[in-house]
Amino acid sequence: MFQSRPILIFCILIFFQISVHAQERTQLEANKRQIESEIQEMNKLMNETKHQKSATMNKIRLLDKSIKAQVQHITQINTEIGLLDNEIVKKNYSIRDLQAIIKEIKKEYAALIVLYQKGNRPVDKAAFILSSGNALQAYRRLKHLRELSMYRKKQADVLRHQTIELQKQKLEISNLKSQKVNLKSGLESEKTKLSSSRTERSKTLKELSKKESEIQKNLTVKKKQAAELQRTIERIIAEEIARAERERKESGSEKPAKSEKYTFSMTPEEQALSDDFAKNSGKLPWPVERGVISEGFGEHPHPVLKNIKTQNNGINILTYKESFARSIFEGKVTRVMKVSGYNHVIIIRHGDYLSVYSNIREVLVKVGDNVRIKQSLGVIETNQNSEAEVQLQIWKGKTLLNPELWLSK
Repeated sequence: MFQSRPILIFCILIFFQISVHAQERTQLEANKRQIESEIQEMNKLMNETKHQKSATMNKIRLLDKSIKAQVQHITQINTEIGLLDNEIVKKNYSIRDLQAIIKEIKKEYAALIVLYQKGNRPVDKAAFILSSGNALQAYRRLKHLRELSMYRKKQADVLRHQTIELQKQKLEISNLKSQKVNLKSGLESEKTKLSSSRTERSKTLKELSKKESEIQKNLTVKKKQAAELQRTIERIIAEEIARAERERKESGSEKPAKSEKYTFSMTPEEQALSDDFAKNSGKLPWPVERGVISEGFGEHPHPVLKNIKTQNNGINILTYKESFARSIFEGKVTRVMKVSGYNHVIIIRHGDYLSVYSNIREVLVKVGDNVRIKQSLGVIETNQNSEAEVQLQIWKGKTLLNPELWLSK
């Protein structure tokens, strides 16, 4: 007789394969939503400065980021379509196997019904039992007829379950095919947008290329200003280290709360704050409520000038006009100062770590203030091109860190 165990194993394998593909698609969809959100944010920022006729460096940087995100988006869609194709193929195989199983069950079930009907007629049933050689044989024949009846019912249940599963698989294939059609439609739309972005980038680059001498001059000035800012920050850090050590001595502490792990001499409370900051790597809030990274950390090829590289000691975040810069973690304001090219600069100490916020127009905190996480520090300066951009630096003692690795994704 047909055994139900292979059916169970088959169903488990189908479920496992579907679950694996479902997890892959769930992760893909999450990544796709994040990319779509980034593209939407960049488009909003570019639209905010659309009335400005002149091309800007930030515009071409945003276009570069947008093009990169659009390419990733298209890749994600293609990958998702590939997964859908795989699922459709596997489900077609599953349907074929289910149909074979159902055919076999129906064949056996039909034979079983004939056998059961023959043995279950009152006269035949009585004759079958009464023709037994003894009481034990009669009991066994009666038991056999009952087991036959139970097995018939069980096979009927198996047949019903497999038929329902077959209908479910066919419906899921129909849904997958509909999703594939929608994805392909979206793919064509994204390709059109990508082509438009590339055309806009070429146009912007051509316009900026006419201003190479002006851009070169501005770049030289900016490098000098960045170097001055770094020297100022390094001097302040040295002063803070010296001040912390002086305060320790004045307090009469015999042993500085300092080890190879820390740069500053710190109280137990400051050490706890420093450790909390470190534990939040990759989870810190952004220094603005909404925005995109317009220039990343470290060395980058200049978007316009050939064979020229620029160095950024932090990250630049482009946001909306009249936006507030906010603290990425709780801490104490140690400096508020004006630096050429950076407007007001605010430095907040978080134990052994420091966060530096530049290009603040209107400052809302003062030296000595204890600030909360996400507390507004000041209004970000908006330039003549209607661009509001803040620079964030993160230091651990005297070591400069990449802020992008510390902020939440």
